[in-house]
Amino acid sequence: MTAVLNQCTAEIGFILSTLFRHGSSRRRVCSSSGRNGKAPFCSRSSWWGHLFQGRYKALPVDGCGDYFSTVAAYIHLNPARIKGFDFKESKLEEHVWSSYSGYLWLRKRPEWLCVERVLGCAGLADTPHGRKSYRATMEKRLLEMRHSSEPWKVDEAWNKIRRGWCFGDDTFRKSMLERLDGSLGSVRRDSVSGDEVAMHDEAEAERLVCLGMSALNLEEDDLAHMIKGAPAKYAIAWLVRKNTSVRTRWIKDRLQMGSATNFSAYLRRVEGAQKSDWGHAEFGRIKGIKLPRR
Repeated sequence: MTAVLNQCTAEIGFILSTLFRHGSSRRRVCSSSGRNGKAPFCSRSSWWGHLFQGRYKALPVDGCGDYFSTVAAYIHLNPARIKGFDFKESKLEEHVWSSYSGYLWLRKRPEWLCVERVLGCAGLADTPHGRKSYRATMEKRLLEMRHSSEPWKVDEAWNKIRRGWCFGDDTFRKSMLERLDGSLGSVRRDSVSGDEVAMHDEAEAERLVCLGMSALNLEEDDLAHMIKGAPAKYAIAWLVRKNTSVRTRWIKDRLQMGSATNFSAYLRRVEGAQKSDWGHAEFGRIKGIKLPRR
């Protein structure tokens, strides 16, 4: 079950805000909406190709604080961010492919549109007074955009919505990263955005570093006193490289390895070390670490 909260289409874009029942799949719902809407749209318009360029973005939003209302305003102000919007003559409520007019007038509200959540985040009720207050808030934001040389940057949070993979405070982001633990293992890494994979992998890499140091009986201070090319460091680096996709620079900095030239060659050397070879003892203890299957 989903409730559509607001929508807005632009000349080349589509934004839809939906409230998903806990446990439902955003990927499945969004894929279905794009797939099932393609044929009727192409038939009516005589245009052919991938609807919405075959892409969608599902952005998890923190339900606490002002995050939800910020996203709602971002969607409703979308027409004004398009180059060429006439701030003197054009009105947000006249944009036919936006749900904004449904927030202002009951007669223009489709049955599937749920306004209570967005209005509630602003401390408003779905009453004539509440709808009037919401309109005043949007017109105030619109005035700010009108007097800005870069209307699309009026609110710094908008860039986080456009470029980020989730929108919320640190606690919310950590919660989302923990949920990724159970999903990235079965999903191709190139099918999800770089930011979420990078953040997840850095957290996982840090966990592996701690496991490796524990297996080798090392303390954090020991890293600074060991030589930069110590076999113990390369053994831990092998563990991180094998199980995450963090950058080599991250591994070198975390293990205090300096420039560590021929990094990949030394990883292969420690992995293939035979008894009495350089790194064999350290690698054996690292390889013995039991990691949960993903």
